[in-house]
Amino acid sequence: MFIVSGGGNGHGVGMSQYGAYGYALHGFSYRAILAHYYQGTTLQTVNPNRVVRVLLGTGSASFSGATLAGRVKKLRPGRTYSVHPRADGSLELVGPTGKQLGTFPAPLAVTGPGPLSLSGVGMYRGALEFRPDGSGGVETVDAIGLDDYVRGVVASEMPASWAAQALDAQAVAARTYALTSDVGGSDYQLYSDTRSQAYGGVGAETPTSDAAVAATRGQIVTYNGAAAITYFFSSSGGYTENVENAFAGATPEPWLKGAPDPYDGAPFS
Repeated sequence: MFIVSGGGNGHGVGMSQYGAYGYALHGFSYRAILAHYYQGTTLQTVNPNRVVRVLLGTGSASFSGATLAGRVKKLRPGRTYSVHPRADGSLELVGPTGKQLGTFPAPLAVTGPGPLSLSGVGMYRGALEFRPDGSGGVETVDAIGLDDYVRGVVASEMPASWAAQALDAQAVAARTYALTSDVGGSDYQLYSDTRSQAYGGVGAETPTSDAAVAATRGQIVTYNGAAAITYFFSSSGGYTENVENAFAGATPEPWLKGAPDPYDGAPFS
């Protein structure tokens, strides 16, 4: 008879978030936390303003907060505009009264002096890019600076009330994952949900998670000088797993090997 006790939540590869919290409560720095879960890695700094693209949705698309569309059309930030696809692959911009304001080749990018509001979805920094989605609707992508993107990830993935060093570790892991992600979309590299990592835009930003992004500005996890894929998950139950044992067909990676996770239960003790 074999008795197995304990358990975790998630795929088990890379950084355990509850484990990182436990390490932080025991006085470990975010650098030490990352070095434990991503073995043999070091930290390097990249341009925090490097643009990443995140798919926000497909279907209908309405927005406000913009002052410029397609680099030529001036808009009023207090008004809501909508974008519609045309049969020839271009896009039609429609004003709040239903009047057509112009047609534009895809992608149509809109910008403003502050965050933009995407109706029914949320508020986002950066620029919104619109393209036909191939199904009669519009694909909406947020083109945003790397660290501004991470501001919308950290507290979406980890409670903002957790210890600062755990939040710092989450910020670096999220930033690195953003640069190594490739979801197969030619117009974007990331989803806004757990298919990549949860991204809530401005609505997910908090003072503590913003502080974690600022404290680790531009820092990413690297192995042999290249950005390392920084998988993370909720709870390991005491030990993380080799990537090849968790993901079918995955190639073994030296920084994604199973490791003891002694403080994973800290939040529950």
